[in-house]
Amino acid sequence: SWSVFTVLLGSVYVLLVTAWAGIFPIEKITIVEVIAFMACFGFGLLGAFCLAAAFRPSWQPMAFAVGGISVVSFLWLAVSTGGYNEQITRVVWADAVALVCVVVGGCACWGLRSR
Repeated sequence: SWSVFTVLLGSVYVLLVTAWAGIFPIEKITIVEVIAFMACFGFGLLGAFCLAAAFRPSWQPMAFAVGGISVVSFLWLAVSTGGYNEQITRVVWADAVALVCVVVGGCACWGLRSR
């Protein structure tokens, strides 16, 4: 059940916070490493949710909405910041493609639901 994933997610966050705080020192973890892990973990969860929504039509509106918020917020940060490296440029292009998918898929999803 989904409760197992909730427990695992909570356990990972508790482990990271306690390791960072030095209460349970796994190794010396910096705040940058914690933030990078949280971002990767969050994007992984978002990706898994979007993939699951492909097979659960009732989840699709939320998947498009959350995916759209994620893509638009990153693109806004990238454009407003500027001066990024080649790796970030690749992510910007990937997010631009993702934005097209979100817009087309979201319009199709909401268009089909309104009929």
